[in-house]
Amino acid sequence: MASVTWWLFQNIVITTVLVALVAVICRAGRVGPVARHALWVLVLVKFVTPPLVVWPWAAPDPFGIAAVGSGARDSVAPIPPIPEDAAPVAMDVRAAGTGVLSGARSLTRTDDASRAASSLAASAWPWFLGIWVAGSLLLLSIEGVRLVRLARRMRAARDALPADPALVTRIASLSARLGIRPVPVVLVAGLSSPAVWGFGRPRLLWPADLPMEATDACIDGLLVHELAHVKRGDHLVGWIELGAGIAWWWNPLFWFVRSALREQAELACDAWVISALPNGRRAYAESLLALSGAAFRGASPMAMVGVRATSRRVLERRLVMIMQGRVPLRLPMVGLFCLALAAAATLPAWAASQQPPPPPPPPVPVVAQAPPTPPVPPARPAPAIRAVRVPAMQTPPKPPTPSPVRVLAVPSRKLTVYVSDRTKLPAEGQTLLDAFEKDREAIQLEAEKRVEARREGAVKALEALQDQLAKAGKLDEAVAIRDYLRAGGPGSNVRYAIKR
Repeated sequence: MASVTWWLFQNIVITTVLVALVAVICRAGRVGPVARHALWVLVLVKFVTPPLVVWPWAAPDPFGIAAVGSGARDSVAPIPPIPEDAAPVAMDVRAAGTGVLSGARSLTRTDDASRAASSLAASAWPWFLGIWVAGSLLLLSIEGVRLVRLARRMRAARDALPADPALVTRIASLSARLGIRPVPVVLVAGLSSPAVWGFGRPRLLWPADLPMEATDACIDGLLVHELAHVKRGDHLVGWIELGAGIAWWWNPLFWFVRSALREQAELACDAWVISALPNGRRAYAESLLALSGAAFRGASPMAMVGVRATSRRVLERRLVMIMQGRVPLRLPMVGLFCLALAAAATLPAWAASQQPPPPPPPPVPVVAQAPPTPPVPPARPAPAIRAVRVPAMQTPPKPPTPSPVRVLAVPSRKLTVYVSDRTKLPAEGQTLLDAFEKDREAIQLEAEKRVEARREGAVKALEALQDQLAKAGKLDEAVAIRDYLRAGGPGSNVRYAIKR
């Protein structure tokens, strides 16, 4: 669920920016309806981009949307207890832990807003998903019923109302003029205006009874307009609109983009009419006026494109362009380059397996307070040492190097001095001590190697346990093991050594 939520947030942000940019270009730039229609098609394709692809860059995530529904809570393993024989190290760890704990508290205070937003989004996500699915199923049912009714009317019309041979001949002639194959025509009773519909090979739906005086010039203009839809592939764009509408019915931006896309498609097809029939401008304008006043019977499917204007403002713009305008029929090279640049900047890169999903917010470190140090009992005072006078003849000569001396004093007896000085030992004693030192160093080195080997085995076992817990969904335990290994792992707070 986290990946879907992240994709939804990214798609809304990037689509909003793209809609605003295209709207500014269409209003301020000197581009024709063909280029404007291509830009709006790019926005429509952005709507239906699946969440299985990644983007060249990601939108900012100030509310922590990437972590919604992940089910992982940020935690760090507490500091393990410190042995008594490492008291100086323990004091340093406690002093450092105090600073880390204060930094963690400040980081927690600054991260409260994002955590609250993530919690609210996680609780509202199931309700939003349920409403989304219900609305999509309702719209899919409505459009499915409309398509089934239209298919039935077309089958009944083919049997009851065969196409007029003169109309078929005129369609073939105009199709050759536009450079496309002749389009099959079906006379449909009750249709108020011509339309194009079809997923594979398109079909021209022609009204059985036009609500106007059908002159040759009027019919030619309407036929060229519908054939221009076929040449431009607007009937295929209609199916993309249907898919985007089922998924984004709740987004007002989609309906704005769909309205702008249909308007530019109609203007582009009108440009084909005035280019193919330069002397039929007035007759074609009269045809549009007559069709705009005709009563429309029933709602048409979303995937069907026709000649009728959607609003009065759009009709006025079309009439002005038909009577006075002269626009290009194809996308210029500059517009094609700008369109390719916009597509490369906004459409996703198909490399989902090469780029990981967006990372969750960084965890807040929590440092456990070290246990208090037990009070140290006061040391007993050492027994007083009484000075004993030693005769001069018994005073040993001064050694060349100072040696440790252990003094054992008894108040009621004479002072006894024990001197540990290997320089006074005979050669055999020196040899024995050298052998002892070599054996001690070898034993210590062997012990350190065995401890290090055992430590590496423990680290590998903990890493394997971390992977098992992560796959089983126990993220808290897995994160605790990860942080413990990052802090040094087993044996980091204990040093094994053989005392000299």
